[in-house]
Order: sequence, then C-alpha cells, then structure tokens
Amino acid sequence: ISVSIPKGEIFGLIGPNGAGKTTLMKMIVGEIFPNEGNIKIFGKNKHKERINHRIGSLIEKPGLYPDFSAIENLRIQSSYMGIRRKGYAEDVLKKVGLDPNMKKKVKKFSLGMKQRLGIAMAMMGDADILLLDEPINGMDPDGIIEFRNMIKKIHEEHGITMIISSHLLDELSRQATSFGFLKDGKLLKYISRDELKEECRDYIEIKTKYPEKMIPFLEQRFKDFKYSVRESGYINLFDDSLSEADYNKIFIENNISYDSVKYKKYSIESYYKKIMGGSNV
Repeated sequence: ISVSIPKGEIFGLIGPNGAGKTTLMKMIVGEIFPNEGNIKIFGKNKHKERINHRIGSLIEKPGLYPDFSAIENLRIQSSYMGIRRKGYAEDVLKKVGLDPNMKKKVKKFSLGMKQRLGIAMAMMGDADILLLDEPINGMDPDGIIEFRNMIKKIHEEHGITMIISSHLLDELSRQATSFGFLKDGKLLKYISRDELKEECRDYIEIKTKYPEKMIPFLEQRFKDFKYSVRESGYINLFDDSLSEADYNKIFIENNISYDSVKYKKYSIESYYKKIMGGSNV
C-alpha cells in the first residue's frame, strides 16, 4: 500500500472482509508492526521518531465499562491519560451528541450510543487523527443518519483528519472526501470525491452497428459531453439532460442508424465491482 492522505481529509477505506482494512489501521496506531515500509504521521516516521500529534482510534469494538455511565467511562479515560481539565469529559461527550448528565449504564446503551461513546473516547486528548473501523456496522437507518451528521459536524468544527473503513459504499460516499479501494492487502485505487462523482455519473447507453458514423455525430452534436466506447458497438454518453425519447428523435431526424437508446444509472457499487475485478453493471 502506498498512499498519502492530506491533512484534514476524511479518507474512506473500502474493501471486502479480509482485505486488510483493520490490519492497516492497527499498523497506523502501532498495535502491530509492518514487516517493511514506513508509516509517516505529519512527515514523521511512526516507528522511529517522536510524534507530537495524537491518534485516536475506534478499531473493532470500543472498550467500555458496562456498569458505568458514559461520563464515568470518560472520566476513567481522562485519569488514564493524565487529563485534569475541569469539564473536559463533559465537553467531549457533547461533541458526539451524548448527554453528560445521563445516568443510564453503558450496558443498556443502543449500538449507536456505544459507537458514539467509543468515538468520544478516541477523541480524548484532542486527537489530530481519528481512525474509525466499520463504525456504522449494525446500525439502523436512523442511527446511520445521526452518525453521518455527527462526523460532518466534528470534521467541520475541528478539522480532524479521519480514516473511516466501511463496506457500506453508498453511505461512506456521503462522508468521505477521498477513497482508497483495498483488496488482498493491496491498494487498487485512490480517488477523490469529485473524481468518484465523475466516474459514477448516470449515462445514456447507445447501441449501434455503425459506431464509426455515430461517434462523429456525437462529437459534433454533443461536444460539451464526454463519452466512452465499449465493446460490441455500445457507446456511453454522459449526458442525462435529455430523455430516451429525445435521443430517439434526434437520431431519426439526422438519419443516424442505431439499435437502442437506454438511460442507465451508474452507482458507486458498480464502480466498486469494476475496481475489484467484478462485472461492470
């Protein structure tokens, strides 16, 4: 894996189970060590130099005390870390949307509440980098929406660099500003959100036996739009401003031979399959 993540990014790490997402995160926080290569944090070698920036992490499940409340868990964490600031634990809880005055024990928390508390614990010590491993796994739709809004708020207000792994591609695409596609311990693709959006645009699929006649017409008639030529006479025109009926009319009026015109939706799941070597939907 070779990738450079700019400060302040939300980097989405995408890959199937066993791809190496958790392993990579554990290497970054120092739980396990790479056999070779370097991990640099803000320009300093993770395993050779003193780093003055803190990395917070929620990898696999958060380590929580089930018989204590949220604020009691954070105060214990503060004590471990030598943090003596009055009201600090309360402020961190508020950042993740939990009430510091709540008396409920953690063992009675919902999954979403436990994840929020786990993120609060990862943020303790004013983390500059936050690693979240499958943080929305198992959440219901309401919990996922709340988590998305929380991450957006934390990122906007504090500018924390985040690495978030997930197999929920559509949801991760709403949060991350850049993406890495991982398979079998190898990074297959690094792409920005704008580049991914461009790759996953809806398109018009044109099937024709005479692409050599169709292409010059498209270049002249739709010069502001991109297109790509596929196998067996298929052409993808990245223009969804007109309907299938509009294209049929244009081709007929200009005596352009074609077999069919279809509107196609190209999702991030389709792009994922393409990158991972599966079929291109």
